[in-house]
This record gives sequence, structure tokens and C-alpha cells, in this order.
Amino acid sequence: MSQQASFDEQRDFEDTVRRLARSLWPGAAYQGAQMVDGRERDGVFETEEVINIIECTVSRKKEKAEYDIEKLATLWKKKRTNSKPVKCWFITLEEPTADQRGVAENYRKKNSGIIIEILSIDQFRAKLLISQDILSVARITASEVCKKILISNFSISRLILLLHTMSRIQSISSSKS
Repeated sequence: MSQQASFDEQRDFEDTVRRLARSLWPGAAYQGAQMVDGRERDGVFETEEVINIIECTVSRKKEKAEYDIEKLATLWKKKRTNSKPVKCWFITLEEPTADQRGVAENYRKKNSGIIIEILSIDQFRAKLLISQDILSVARITASEVCKKILISNFSISRLILLLHTMSRIQSISSSKS
């Protein structure tokens, strides 16, 4: 079964991307699609450190990338006056095409400071693999965790995800005993 068949509709794909985003940014677990300036945004997830804006598509067409990335750039301009950095995410069902990547690169050149990550859903999902890594080290000491974080150069959001996941593991372990 192809990925296209497992995401029959754009809406199903968007819902899946939003679920992944909520897992990636637990501090924004109750956020998602928003209407801003009369346009639907597939996802706006504001954490303590950053505002993440998501547009996602099953389309491989350059025109769709231009439309979605323009929406990202417009909202980025509006939100960047906030005290937090703003990061834009363009998530595709399949591996992004060269045309799609080119559109993102053009916006980066035209808009100094804009951060646009262009990823397939598999690449976006891979950002959650840290959770699996945490399960394998769930019983190590706090100092060992700190050393791993320092060595790995984790971002604050990944540290929060790590601590949140370790807390869940601990509560599950406690309830089983």
C-alpha cells in the first residue's frame, strides 16, 4: 500500500501532521489549525521558546508549494514581531521535490531571517525518534542524562520533550509496581 493510499485526503494528512506536531511540542498539545487573516493555517504551535507554523500538502506541484510557502512567509512576518522566534515548516507526503525545495530557498533569500524547514512526513516523524531513545535510557541517573544532553547539543524544546517523556515513563513504572 502506498503512502498516497493511506492518506486519501488532504485533511487526513493534515490531521496526522498535527498529531505529530503535538507530540513533538508537548507544550502546545492543545493547539493546531487556525484561521488567520481569513486564511486557514494547517498548524500554529506556540511553545515557551518558539512559534512553529506548519503548512502541509499531499501535492507535489510547485504551484501548491508557492501558495503554501507564501502563507508561511506572510504569517512569519506577522508573528516575528513577537518576543519569540518563529519557525516555518512545510511538510509533504512524499520526499519534497527539487521544485518545492527551490520555492523554500527563494523565500529564504527574499526574507532575511526566515527559517523554513521543508520535510517529508517521514522526516518530520523521525524528529520524534528521540522518544524511542529515551525509552532505552529511562533508568539512567540524572547526571548521565545531563551529560547526554550536553554532548548531544539538544535544543531546549528537545530537553523539555525528554523530561516530559521521562516523567511519563516514571509514572507508568510507578503504577505497575
